[in-house]
Amino acid sequence: MLRDKFILFFILIACVPVLALGGTMLYLIDVTHRQDVSNLELAVIAKYKEEVEKFFADIFGILDLHVEALEQTKREGVHDIWQESVAKGILAANPHFEEVRFVGLDGKEIVRVSRKKDYENLLYVTETASFKEARVGNTYIGNVYQTLRRPMVTVASPVYFDE
Repeated sequence: MLRDKFILFFILIACVPVLALGGTMLYLIDVTHRQDVSNLELAVIAKYKEEVEKFFADIFGILDLHVEALEQTKREGVHDIWQESVAKGILAANPHFEEVRFVGLDGKEIVRVSRKKDYENLLYVTETASFKEARVGNTYIGNVYQTLRRPMVTVASPVYFDE
């Protein structure tokens, strides 16, 4: 009987620290694993953030190049057809664009060209956030929205003419 108590006592003394250390190690492995996953997710997010910033920088670079072309075209006196031809050129030059619009200061669309369809009626867009931002000289990037084909975003950039 006394021998059984000693054996049970020594088994407890031997097993409790092993179980405590095992539990502590499992906890530390879990914390380390969560930290590694978090670091990996942050690295992936940083990579995609860089890609998105480059994507938008490329888009705004294309718009800036066409702004110079627009200014040159307007200076040459081609007032009737420059808007539509330049809008079609912008659409053809960038496969990421689905639609290109030129809007006057009064908020009425001057030209709208799209990959999907031809528009006969031009709209007034004075109440849209994109028009309001571009009108005061700011570049506008809207929220991402989902379409049947892919995610989309609205981008607006002001066009200036030196006359």
